[in-house]
Amino acid sequence: MIHNIELANYDLLFYIQQQEPIDRRITLIEWDENSINTLQESIISDNTLNLLLNKVLRHNPITLGLDLYRDIPVPSFKLDREANIQAYNSLSRTFMNNSNIIGIQKIVFPKIEPTPVLAKNGRVAASDLYQDLDVRVRKAYTFPNIDVDGNPTEIPYIGVALAYQYLAKDGWLADNIIDGLNIHKDNKSIVLGKFPTKLSASKFVKDDSQWKFLLNWRKTKLDDNFQSISVAEILKESKNLDNLFSDRLVIIGNVTSYNGDTHRTPLDRFSTREELMNGVEIVAQVSSSIISAALDDRNLIHPAPLWVEYALLILPMFSIAKKCEDFFNSNGSLSQLRLRTFIYGILYIAVLCIICLVSFQNFGIWISITPSIIGIILSWICFNTFSQSQKEKRDFHYLKLLMKDFKHNIRGVSRQIASANRGIHRNNKAIASKINDNLSLFENSEIEFLDNLLRQNIDSITTRNQAIDAGIIRINRYQERTANFLNYTYSSFIHNIEVHDLNFKINEFINQFISEQRIDYTYSIEPNYDELVIAQKVHIDDWLIIVENLISNAVYAINPELNQSKSFEPKIKLKTINTPKNIKLIVEDNGMGIPEELQQKIFFPFVSFKEGRGDGMGLHLVSQIINCRKGKLTLESNSMTGTIFMISLPKIY
Repeated sequence: MIHNIELANYDLLFYIQQQEPIDRRITLIEWDENSINTLQESIISDNTLNLLLNKVLRHNPITLGLDLYRDIPVPSFKLDREANIQAYNSLSRTFMNNSNIIGIQKIVFPKIEPTPVLAKNGRVAASDLYQDLDVRVRKAYTFPNIDVDGNPTEIPYIGVALAYQYLAKDGWLADNIIDGLNIHKDNKSIVLGKFPTKLSASKFVKDDSQWKFLLNWRKTKLDDNFQSISVAEILKESKNLDNLFSDRLVIIGNVTSYNGDTHRTPLDRFSTREELMNGVEIVAQVSSSIISAALDDRNLIHPAPLWVEYALLILPMFSIAKKCEDFFNSNGSLSQLRLRTFIYGILYIAVLCIICLVSFQNFGIWISITPSIIGIILSWICFNTFSQSQKEKRDFHYLKLLMKDFKHNIRGVSRQIASANRGIHRNNKAIASKINDNLSLFENSEIEFLDNLLRQNIDSITTRNQAIDAGIIRINRYQERTANFLNYTYSSFIHNIEVHDLNFKINEFINQFISEQRIDYTYSIEPNYDELVIAQKVHIDDWLIIVENLISNAVYAINPELNQSKSFEPKIKLKTINTPKNIKLIVEDNGMGIPEELQQKIFFPFVSFKEGRGDGMGLHLVSQIINCRKGKLTLESNSMTGTIFMISLPKIY
C-alpha cells in the first residue's frame, strides 16, 4: 500500500508540472492505420521500408532510429519472390551504407534477434523497457545487463544510443564510470544510470542488476510531445519533408492499436483520457531527456540523498513531539492539544509538499515524502495518546492532592465542632449538678444565679452554633470543590479551566474566609492587584486552595499574642502580577516568621510552624499543586520582617 502511494505521489508531480514546448529536435515516423490502409500492408515490408529510408536520408537527419524488429525478411504481398529478394538486398545495402541508422534487438527474455547487417556493423541497441510493480514505465535502462562486477555488458538502450549519437556531432563524449554512463563535453557532464531507482516504501532502493535512470517526461499542451508524420504521408510527399528531417533525430516505429507496444506512464496516471504511450514515443522521451539535459540544462530526475529523507522524516516528528511536550507542560486541554498538533502536522505536510514540488521542478530532485507524511500522522497519534496517558496520571495525582486538602480542612473544622460540643457538654453538666445538689434549697438569689448561668450557657451555645455553621459552610465548599473536579473527565484535560477575573475571585474568597474565621484580634489585608490579571484562563480551584492555605498561615503568624511588640499592627499584603508567560501571587505578612530550621522542611508533609494547631499538610499541598502545574514557589522569612510567599504558575492558552 505504501509502495503504491509512493508511486502515485511521484506520478502526481508530473501531472501538476508546467507544460513544455514540443521538442523540435526529434521527429517520429509512424506506421499507423492510415499507412496500413493506404499501402495495403499489415506489416511494413522490406520494399516499403527501403523506400521510406531513402526518402528520409535524402534530407540529412543526424541519426535515424529504427524501432522495428527486422531479424527476418518481410516480403510484400504485392511483389513476386524475386522482387522481394531484391528489395531485401536493397534494404541491407541501405543499412550498410548509412552509419547513422541504429536498429533494435531485445536482450532481456524473451529475446528477439537484431537485423543481421546492423548487428554486424555494431549499430544495434536494446529495446527493453523497465516497468515498476504497477506496470508503469518511469525509468529507462542505460544498459539492460551488467556483469558480476557491475560493469555494463552488451548494448545500451536505443533511446540512450540515439541521444549520444545526436550529441556526438557537437563533440560530446561518453565514458563508463563507477556512477554510470558519463556523457560529457568540456566541463559539462550528465551521468546516467546506477542510481537507486527502485521505488519502495521509503525511497528509491538501490538495484544493481541493471543500470537505469529516471525519465523527465516531457508534457506539452496538446499531448503531442514531438512532431510526427505517417509513413503514407512521406511516401506521398504530401508535406515539406526537409523541415521535418534535416539535422534532426528521426525515429521510425509502429503506433497501430494492435501492435502490443503500448505502455502506461506517469503522464496518464491522472489523465481523464487514460491513453497509453507507444514504445516509439518512449524512445523519443528518453532521447529528449538526455539531449535537452545536455543542450538546454533541462533537469534529469535524481532521487534525493538518503540523509535528506531521514532529516525530513525525523525533524517534523521531533518538532511535533516538542510541541506536545511544551503544550503538555502548559496544562492545556486535550482538545487544544489535539487541534494544535493537528495544525502543526498539516503545516509540516504542506511544507514537505512545497519542498518536494520546488526541488522536483527546479532542480530535478525527487524527495520521497510519503514516509515523512506517515511519520507525522503516526507521531500525531502516538504523542496525543501519550499525552493523554500522562494527563490521566497527573489528574489522578491532582485528585489525591484535592482529597488531602479536603481531609486537611475537614480535620480543622471537626476540631472546632468537637471543641464546641465539649463546651456545651461541660456547661450542661454543671447546670445539672447544681440543680440536683440544691433542688430543695433554692432561694431567690440562687434562682437568679441559675438564670445568669443559663443565659451564659445560651450565649455560649449561640457562639458555638455560629462556629458550627461556619464549619458546615466550609465543609460544603470543600465538598463542592471536590465534586467540581470529579465532574470533569480525565480525557478532557480540563479541571475547571475557564476565563476568570482572578483578582475578583481571590478578593471574594478572602472576604468569605475572614467571615468564616473567628479571630479575636484585628488585622488588615492590603490587596494590590494587577489589572492585567482580570481575564485569564486558570485552574481556579488551584488558586483558591493556594490562597486559603497561605492566608491561613499568615493570619496565624500575625497573632499579637505571638508578637511581643506593643506597637505591633497585624498586616497581610496580597499582590498579583501579570507576566508574558506566568501569573504571580505574592502573600506577605509582618508576623513572627518561620524558624530558619523549618524553612527547608516546611513544604514536607506533617511539618508545621503552628505549635499544636497545624497538621503540616497545608503548605505541602500548596507545593504539590505548584509542582503539578509546573510552577514555582519561593519563601523568604525571618523573625524581624515576617514571611513572603511568592508563587508563579504558567499561563494556560
